[in-house]
Amino acid sequence: MYEDAGQGGQLMVGTLIQVDDRWRLVSLPTIGGGDGTLAQSQPIFFSPAAETSSLGGALGSEEMQALVANLESIDKELAGASGADAAKLHESRAKLVERLIAQSVTPEDKESWARQLVDTLRVAVQSGQYPGGMERLKTVASRYVRQNPELSAYADYEALQTEWIVRQQQAKDEEQPEVQEWYHESLNRFVDEHQRSVEAAKALLQLALGKEFESDSGAALEYYKKVRDNYEGTDEAEKAAGAVNRLESVGRRIELTGKTIEGKEFKLSELRGRPVILHYWATWCGPCKQDMKLLSRLQARYRREGLTLVGINVDAQRTDAVAFLNENRLPWVQLFEEGGLEYSRLSKAFGVQTLPTMMLIDKTGTVVSNNIGANELDEAIDKLVK
Repeated sequence: MYEDAGQGGQLMVGTLIQVDDRWRLVSLPTIGGGDGTLAQSQPIFFSPAAETSSLGGALGSEEMQALVANLESIDKELAGASGADAAKLHESRAKLVERLIAQSVTPEDKESWARQLVDTLRVAVQSGQYPGGMERLKTVASRYVRQNPELSAYADYEALQTEWIVRQQQAKDEEQPEVQEWYHESLNRFVDEHQRSVEAAKALLQLALGKEFESDSGAALEYYKKVRDNYEGTDEAEKAAGAVNRLESVGRRIELTGKTIEGKEFKLSELRGRPVILHYWATWCGPCKQDMKLLSRLQARYRREGLTLVGINVDAQRTDAVAFLNENRLPWVQLFEEGGLEYSRLSKAFGVQTLPTMMLIDKTGTVVSNNIGANELDEAIDKLVK
């Protein structure tokens, strides 16, 4: 989701949404290419492809084996298909998986195929190749896994997220506010229906982020604290705790430790005595790259005042960041830790869900702004160093 001059829209890379000049992660793409597009170089709708053969072998019957073989054949055809041909292949594939669900002997096999059906339909619909799959996706939980609360929550949540993306794609600019209202109402209903699921925690994080976009930090904090306190031990709770840390950080000192992309130890408190900008970024984030040009100018302008920049890369793969930095030499330290925007410890530290995210810290190590825009930096730094 993005907003420009009061108008909204949506951009998807896996399930990435752009808001204003920021990128928002809804969930990590299950399958993706190195450039952020949906990968089609191998059977793409469950991961890995070998799992299909493994399941087919475990199920044993010749009929099941034949169904699995048909799936693999369809995956190969999908790699080069488009338009109506792709839609027909997706529908055929979904029907095959539904037959595998029906013929599975054990609950474990049935659940595995049901999860793969969700992933099949989600990717096919979000890619625009199978518009008719939306209604099919919305019925997976009720038809196949309602007796399994965990899988039921997963199916319903993926259906909700996918429908949100489709609605944004189809809505006119003036209709976008209605889409967002529908989305938030749907998230609240989902939380009520699946309160103890991990997906409910994800939904609450989305609701919290929505309040941040509305500049309602009080309401956002309520949501984040609910996730932090009620879903202990999950990645979502860690993310929420970090967001609480960030939203409550203005006027107090913070710490951040980690390693640079070269593997050297880093400690934010060692930079006290100099104003600092923390810049969360990724190679797939266009606005982040634009920010780097501004940050370079600001670093030169305020060099005598000791302005220090700290980049925090949240790419899923270290090699992506390294390749970018080799081509674009940036004269400031870069931190990296595995996990990407969703799961990196560095991302969780301040509950970062959108890119770019920047924080401004004064010479004493005290946070001046926990989420400052690029267009605000020059004036804020000027006041800081006077």
